[in-house]
Order: sequence, then C-alpha cells, then structure tokens
Amino acid sequence: MELKRGKTEMDGSGILNCELMNLVKKRVACRDRIVELYDRYTQDTLNKMKSNQSLITANHEQRCDTSCLPLLDFSPSVVRIKDIIEVCSFTESAIV
Repeated sequence: MELKRGKTEMDGSGILNCELMNLVKKRVACRDRIVELYDRYTQDTLNKMKSNQSLITANHEQRCDTSCLPLLDFSPSVVRIKDIIEVCSFTESAIV
C-alpha cells in the first residue's frame, strides 16, 4: 500500500475509521489541554488567595497592635473579649 498526501489505497470504511480515530485523538488532546489549563488556573487562583490572605493577616496584625492591644490595658471587668473581637473585625474589614 502506498500512501500519498491526501490519498490512501484503503476502502471507504478504512478511511472513515482513520478519520474518526484522528478526530478522537484531537478531541482527547484538546480535553487534556483544557484540564491542564483549568488545573493551572485553579492552582494560580488558590496561590493568589493564600498570598492575599497572608498579606491581609500581616497588615491586620500590624493595625491590631495599634487598635486592639490598647484595649488590653483595661481591667478584664471593663473590656470584654467581644469588644476586642469587634475592634479586630472592624480593622480587618477596613483593610479589605
């Protein structure tokens, strides 16, 4: 059997099977590429979220030193934990 570009010496069903197999291979390759790109995008997004959260946490801790910690100077009967949490929450929401 001699194969030339664009021509084959196969019967009709053989050509059809080859074309179907080529389409299947292309589809599988496209699917694999889509999955790879989606996984990479998901991982990049997750890494950015982790990075942003750590920046927010670090910034919050710096601001909390000036906003929340002075509340600890009061006696426990005056300052409740809830008050400190509210100030910390306010500080964190202001950062975002």
